[in-house]
Amino acid sequence: MDRSPKNSRRQDCMDKGAKEKQQRKYLQNITSDIKRDPKKFWTFIKTKSNHACIPANIFYNDNELSNSQDIADAFAHFFARSFHSVSSTSSNTSVDSDLVSALNQNILDVRKTNESEVLTAIKKLKPTLTAGPDEVPSFFVKNCGIIFAPPLTVIFNLILGNSKFPDKWKLSRILPIHKKGSTAEISEYRPIALINNFAKHGFIKGRSTVTNLMIKTQYISGMFDKHLQQVDCF
Repeated sequence: MDRSPKNSRRQDCMDKGAKEKQQRKYLQNITSDIKRDPKKFWTFIKTKSNHACIPANIFYNDNELSNSQDIADAFAHFFARSFHSVSSTSSNTSVDSDLVSALNQNILDVRKTNESEVLTAIKKLKPTLTAGPDEVPSFFVKNCGIIFAPPLTVIFNLILGNSKFPDKWKLSRILPIHKKGSTAEISEYRPIALINNFAKHGFIKGRSTVTNLMIKTQYISGMFDKHLQQVDCF
């Protein structure tokens, strides 16, 4: 049997209970590396203790809450006030055909990816316990990149080819992080959204948010030049 490092890791990632085994190994590495890399240890401790700082009794709108579900609902209500759903801002969710045409003209130069690029991106993940709703931590994705790269390549290319992002990858896990003031006041917390690690993507080399805005501005200007009454932006 071939037990080269590459095939050994592949087998370890495919074994039953692989995630639990990898998690134990991850925790062992943090402990053994505490002298060499204390920052990793304290980052882990901080991550595990952040959610624990929420007291059993907490106040929201001058009401004291102690039931865990009531507290979760209050956090959700408070955080939701800072955002507006797409449906409330626009009743037209169809994609403008001119925008599709512009994108097809290689404005963004989006091409298919391959396993090598996906594996390279996976290797750049930070090996942490951070996980989204699917509860798959980034260290597990990184350690088992050789297993995940082939199916992820297929999925990413389907996304690029069909211009459709998986609904489950749009979900996130919201963690309340204390900012300042009293920990017993919901208004003193800010939300952190943790998306699934599989849904994370990097930047296009040589491009930036400024490039993105320039492209969007160019598109909008072009639509106005065509005397269109409405331009939908997403």
